[in-house]
Amino acid sequence: MKTTITLDVTKLPKDRILERSYTNKAGENITVKEIRLDVVEMPEDKQKVLGTYSGAELIKVGFVCLNQTKEERKVKAQTVYVGDATRFVEIEGDQEKYTKVDRSAPPQIVDDPFNDEIPF
Repeated sequence: MKTTITLDVTKLPKDRILERSYTNKAGENITVKEIRLDVVEMPEDKQKVLGTYSGAELIKVGFVCLNQTKEERKVKAQTVYVGDATRFVEIEGDQEKYTKVDRSAPPQIVDDPFNDEIPF
């Protein structure tokens, strides 16, 4: 089963991006920039069909939010939602079958969301 995650990168705060370094098995020093996110799957009765395409459905199955710190959980800070989790499901009779996506040709990007205005 595959779940696709779509993020609004403008909602990712720069101060939550962590930098860490480690040494890999080859002995090289590696530095990465990370941000912790939670993917929360909704109960099946709360999932929403976003559209139907040639007998298949695009279903919103959850959401993505910033991972809360211990302090934020303690004061019950508001959750920061940054995206959605979706699945593309083909319906065949009483049985669900997940569709395979043709990745032989690169996708065409009409409006590039990953432009120079990314906040990090």
